[in-house]
Amino acid sequence: MGIFQSFGVISKPNTMIFIDGSNLFHSSKFYSEKIIKEEWQIDIYSLITIISSERNVIRAYYFGSIPKRPSEAQIKFYDKLKHFGIVVITKELHYDKGKPKEKGVDVSLATMLLKMAYQNAFELGVIISGDGDYVEAVKTVMDLGKRIEIVAFRSSLSPDLKNNCDRLLIIDDIANEVRLKKDK
Repeated sequence: MGIFQSFGVISKPNTMIFIDGSNLFHSSKFYSEKIIKEEWQIDIYSLITIISSERNVIRAYYFGSIPKRPSEAQIKFYDKLKHFGIVVITKELHYDKGKPKEKGVDVSLATMLLKMAYQNAFELGVIISGDGDYVEAVKTVMDLGKRIEIVAFRSSLSPDLKNNCDRLLIIDDIANEVRLKKDK
């Protein structure tokens, strides 16, 4: 059965990957600090490589937020994603009483997912997020006859999202394979 909990097999489906960067960042940080209690960062390229096996990946999108004046590390991170062929879509980070607030990232991901599904751009959509806010978009895409896989950390996986997808990959189960090596 491999690393996916399978409910049917599609051979080499045309696939698009939709990454909720904020959800992935915060879930990864929680996993590191609260679950395994050691330094741990995710290697997005390794994760996408695992997801891409036996799939015809058409495009991967990374949705994130960025301040008006991004740090050099943020710019380098987004440039690295682009170098890997990932389309980076950012929304400006807003502040409320001095605290950063992300606005529009979830909506952008859901909109792109729906747009690409209606355009028949993919057979399989992979969402890297456990955010339950995507449930209605996922249901709509599945009603169009598309398949949806969810990739998320166990601790951040919405039960509704878990129950409304075709396949599920829990990142915790492949943590060693997707751990960022210090030389990357």
